[in-house]
Amino acid sequence: MPFTVTIQPSGHHFEIDEHETVLEAGLRAGMNLNYSCSGGSCGDCKGRIIKGELASIEHHDFQLSEADKSAGGVLLCRAKPASDLVIEAFEYSRPEDIPVQEIETKVTKIERVAEHIMLLQLRTPRSSTLHFLAGQHVTLLADGIRPRNKSVASCPCNAMHLQFHIRDNPDDEFSQYIFEALKTSSKLNIRGPWGSFILDEESERPIIMIAYDIGFGPIKSLIEHAVALELDQGMHLYWITSEEDGHYMDNYCRSWADAFDEFIYTSLGRNQHVEPEDLEADFLRRMRIIREDHSDLSGYDFYVTAPGAAIESAKALLVEWGAAAEHIRVDSLERF
Repeated sequence: MPFTVTIQPSGHHFEIDEHETVLEAGLRAGMNLNYSCSGGSCGDCKGRIIKGELASIEHHDFQLSEADKSAGGVLLCRAKPASDLVIEAFEYSRPEDIPVQEIETKVTKIERVAEHIMLLQLRTPRSSTLHFLAGQHVTLLADGIRPRNKSVASCPCNAMHLQFHIRDNPDDEFSQYIFEALKTSSKLNIRGPWGSFILDEESERPIIMIAYDIGFGPIKSLIEHAVALELDQGMHLYWITSEEDGHYMDNYCRSWADAFDEFIYTSLGRNQHVEPEDLEADFLRRMRIIREDHSDLSGYDFYVTAPGAAIESAKALLVEWGAAAEHIRVDSLERF
């Protein structure tokens, strides 16, 4: 029988099984809890039991002070429940809450999913998990190569395993390094996180996501985080691509639509040749299906990734159609 954990002062709550630690269950539920090692060594996940009983506290090397212990202090990564719990704990809610980190990661997978697109999977050390909010990006650093900022395409709920979507660009040294030289088990440093393209977790408005090409990466992170939070408002994903094989995770998107009644997925591929200089105009033209599908856009939240020069035009178009400017969050593909 699952118990319920309520986090103060946010009031967020989630279910926990008796065999789980509070940290494990909280991360699975999309909580942005503070932690680093998840093994009882660092003390970063320290919280305080306000109400409820623990079944066990697993051994940990970090030493709590007597004052902490008498006040109900525990390490969330070591604590398992015996009842419903009310816990005081710090949660990240704003980009400025999160310190900049630099972590050496290991390449665990490099997968070509389309002719010009690679999925890069990195693993952090257990003792140095990346703290970030869904939708943010980090700087990838390789020796002798100009650093590049890339969006994390995976969910913070499993932040030891980081995914990135990389486009093959013959004019970009970093892209060529990923496609031609990087090997599994290689080391790659990351620094960050950066950016404010994050989910408004307090909003109850339905959501429209507009992804362009590999701008699907940060959108994927946002959707996975929303799923972990079990947000129940409707969500409509439009994925616009400039290449015929651009929907490189099409089946994954369709699985969301199959699993969740309130999730709609619309894929918009290229159906005719478009010159590079016309891609932005083509993107804006294909956005018009949103107006056809949704007659009133005033009550929606929008998350948009688009070609750099099209960002302001896309936002202006949505406002022209009735969307509230303050409910539109955008991320430029210039760094993708």
